[in-house]
Amino acid sequence: MNLVVFSHKPVWFSHSSPSGYATDGGFPMQMKYLSKIFDSTYLLLPQYPNNPVGEIPLSGNNLKIIALSKPIGVGFFRKLCFPLWFLFNLPKIIKYTLKADVIHSPIPGDVGTIGIVLAVIFRKKLFVRYCGNWFKIKTSAEKFWKYCMENLKGEKYLMLATGGDSKPPSSINPQIKWIFSTSVSVNEIEKNFLPKTLNSDFIKLIIVSRQELEKGTGVVLEAVKVLVDEGFKINLKVVGDGSFLKNFKQQSDSLNINNYVEFLGKLSNFEVKNQLKSSDIFCFPTWSSEGFPKVVGEAMAFGLPVVATPVSVIPELLSKGGGLLIDKPEPFLMVEALKKLILDKEYYMKTSEIAFETSKNFTLENWKTYIEENMKNKWKINFNNK
Repeated sequence: MNLVVFSHKPVWFSHSSPSGYATDGGFPMQMKYLSKIFDSTYLLLPQYPNNPVGEIPLSGNNLKIIALSKPIGVGFFRKLCFPLWFLFNLPKIIKYTLKADVIHSPIPGDVGTIGIVLAVIFRKKLFVRYCGNWFKIKTSAEKFWKYCMENLKGEKYLMLATGGDSKPPSSINPQIKWIFSTSVSVNEIEKNFLPKTLNSDFIKLIIVSRQELEKGTGVVLEAVKVLVDEGFKINLKVVGDGSFLKNFKQQSDSLNINNYVEFLGKLSNFEVKNQLKSSDIFCFPTWSSEGFPKVVGEAMAFGLPVVATPVSVIPELLSKGGGLLIDKPEPFLMVEALKKLILDKEYYMKTSEIAFETSKNFTLENWKTYIEENMKNKWKINFNNK
């Protein structure tokens, strides 16, 4: 069976990797495992001229990238020009739509929307995976995607929403199911794991995110200031870039904590995981709209206790005790949670152990098996796993 994926994720090509590079550490890993279900997988992705720092090659079982042209402009101008982009790429789009046995549309994204529409028109099996925050639908586009998922019912349509809750995502369409997101494989989880121990003389904190105000890096910086003033020896690593990175650097300078903070910028998925391995506590006091933050699962896979806000699926991830929830993204709450872990070494070790055990449920292998089982149940077909 052939899978055709319509995605807005940009792809770059270079002389060293004819397979191309993806824009997101989780996307290429997920496509690699998804391709194991099918005989052939075709990724229809917009092509960009340069490969940025920190990306990894796309590869998989009989996986082929079909490069579409780069969309014109950004924001509203991109939307305005999108019909022209679509017409320019139409021959490739129609060719691979006809070739598809199954169309996969990860959304949000305009290219994914095309996949949904064409799957309906050409009566193809359709697998939609909503990767945003299902409970915080704001824009007209998000309302349209949710409408499609709730109203495309029947044997041809498999609908999965990234996240988690005790209740199903939709009362309108009970066939929609939750799915988690991950970029951690079983091979990356230590077989002989020992709970992390904490050297209270030097505490290594880390936050990994796109550096925007609502991700909470500023809250962590304020907490570091308090801890340092109280005599704790702290090192904070800030990983990721974004529009607010400069502001966070200025905040660190104004708090006079530059000696305790490292701004590492954007790193490759491999480098991020190495930084997590060498850290003690993962901080994530976000108030952003999160679907299923992969990086929380990655941190837990390396035994890091997590201190985070109760956003999206995070309470469920930490429900067994793999970290601490703070009610609000406020520095004094962050300080209290961090001190609880720092000052009680036995509690820290137990939290580390639970975090690691919890992460075993959220591997790429489990992610792939979950999708495959849903496809089998939905479409009554068997796949030849690779």
